[in-house]
Amino acid sequence: MKRIILLWALSLAIPAIGTETNTFDDLPQDFKAYQAWMLKLDLHLLKQDDVVVQLAAIESQAAKVGYQNPPSPPFMQALDAILDKKNTLTKQELHKLYQTCWFNNLKASCDRHDLIQPLATADPQNFFSHMPNFSQALLANDEQQLTAAVEAMANSQFAKKYYGNGIATIKPLVDDFIRNNPIESRDEAALAEQIDALIREHKYPSQLESLFEQNAHHNQVNATAWNYLFSNYNLPALRPLFDTCASVLYEESCLAFADTMIGASDTIDMQQIGYGIKLKILANNNDPTLTETVFTKAKNERSMRCVFSSVSTVSTMFFPIYFDQFFHHLEANGEAQAFAVATQALTKQLLELEVINESKLDRCHDISRMNNDDYLLHYGDDDHIIQKWLIKKDF
Repeated sequence: MKRIILLWALSLAIPAIGTETNTFDDLPQDFKAYQAWMLKLDLHLLKQDDVVVQLAAIESQAAKVGYQNPPSPPFMQALDAILDKKNTLTKQELHKLYQTCWFNNLKASCDRHDLIQPLATADPQNFFSHMPNFSQALLANDEQQLTAAVEAMANSQFAKKYYGNGIATIKPLVDDFIRNNPIESRDEAALAEQIDALIREHKYPSQLESLFEQNAHHNQVNATAWNYLFSNYNLPALRPLFDTCASVLYEESCLAFADTMIGASDTIDMQQIGYGIKLKILANNNDPTLTETVFTKAKNERSMRCVFSSVSTVSTMFFPIYFDQFFHHLEANGEAQAFAVATQALTKQLLELEVINESKLDRCHDISRMNNDDYLLHYGDDDHIIQKWLIKKDF
C-alpha cells in the first residue's frame, strides 16, 4: 500500500505522456500499472451523477494523455454532454467547465461552444467571470468591450476560482474505490527503504514508520484527492492584465479589482497577483500609500513562507490530519485559511508525538505584526520587495 505514494509522486514529476492511441508503451512497468489504475478510477468518477466530479475525471485524463492527444472517447463524450447543457449548469459548474476547457487537447469540443456570456451572467460579482470577456476583447482589439470588461472586474465583489470545489464529494468515492481496487503492491521493500531513509535523515522518532503503516489507506486517499485538486490548477493568461493596467485609462479600475484579489480571493497566488498590480500602479504615481502597501505585502509573504517551512520540514504524508483539515476547509474558506488551519492541526500533532520540540508558528505570525522599522532592520537586506522600494526600482 505504501508504494502508491511513490507512484503518485512520480505522476506529478513525469511530464504528460501518451500516444495518439492512448497507450502506455513507453513507460516504466511500475508507472504503467499506476496509470492504468488511475484510468480505471477516472472512468469510475466519470459515471457519477455530478458535473464537477465528471469534469475532474476529464481533467485528470487530459493532463495524463499529452498536450496534443485527446482523452479516450468516454471522456470526450462526457465533455460534449456537459457542454450541451451549459445553460442549465450552476455557477460553480460553469467555472469548472471553463477551466477544464483550458486544456489544449479538449479544444476541439470546447471551441464549438460559447461559455463567455453564460459565465458572466451566472456569477456577475466574481472577478473571474469577466476574465473571458477581457481576453476576447484583447483578441478582437475591441476597446469598447475591453473597457466594459475592466469595469465589470472593478465592480466585482470577490475573485473565486472555487478552488477545491468537489473534493468533499470526490474523497469518499476515491476511498471506496481504493478499498475495492487496491493497486498492485510489488516493490514494497524499495519504498519502505526510502521511508526509513527519510525518518533517519530528519531524525524522526522510530514510531513514524508504524504511523505510516497504520494510515496507509488514509494517505493513499488523500494523495489521490490531491492529484485531482491539481490536475487543473491553472490560471488564465495574466500578462495582458498587467499590460492593460499599465495604461492610465484603467488605473482606477485596476486598483479596485486588485484590492478585490488581495482581500477576497480563494487562492494565495491571486492575492500575490493583486499586490503586483497594485504596487505597480502606486509606484508609477508616486502614491504615498506605496510604502505601507510594500511592507504589508512583504511581511505577509515572509510570514507565509515561514509557516510553510515549518510544514515542509516533515513529510506531511505521515500525518493525514494535515490533508484532512486542508481539504475540509478549502472550499468554504479558501486556500490561505485552509493552509493555516491544517498547519495548526499538524503542528499540534507533531508536538504530541515529539517529532518537534517547539512550534515556530507564533514566531511566523509575529512577522506580519512587526512595525515597519523593525521589519526593515531584521529582513530588509534580503527582501526583494523591500529592496525594490528602497532603490525606487519599478515593480
